[in-house]
Amino acid sequence: MTQHHQIAYPKGQPKAFYLLFSIEMWERFGYYAMRALLVLYMSNMFHFSDDKSYAIFGAFAALLYVTPVFGGKIGDVLIGYRLALIFGAVLLAAGYFLLGLHNNHLFYIGLGFIIVGNGYFKPSPASLLGKLYGPDDRRIQSGYTLFYMSINIGSFIGI
Repeated sequence: MTQHHQIAYPKGQPKAFYLLFSIEMWERFGYYAMRALLVLYMSNMFHFSDDKSYAIFGAFAALLYVTPVFGGKIGDVLIGYRLALIFGAVLLAAGYFLLGLHNNHLFYIGLGFIIVGNGYFKPSPASLLGKLYGPDDRRIQSGYTLFYMSINIGSFIGI
């Protein structure tokens, strides 16, 4: 009788996976909920014209797509993905809070916080997820599949 040696893999996902899952889900929820309501919010709360509301929304959306390039580079080279994620999440939460204060000046600061926070936050979860698994860990494929489900779940409940 020969004895077969198999590598034992732990069941389930690493503990930190569940935190990343929930953080990404709620970030997507916040983004899509705010995106759907931002023009209405500006038009009704601040009485901005449609042109001004859409111009602000367009600039805001464009900056949300550009800033992760810089935030990802800073997270990769200078401060690390974990600190970038934490810093970005704090800025996002502060930005959403400032939007809720219904103050014209704080509104712009809140949008700025969300833009910068998104820049730091957006590249970090997927990068950190890859670091949770060892080089031969078979759970990584299911981890990424579940992680992308968090994006879909957050997007769905956001709208």
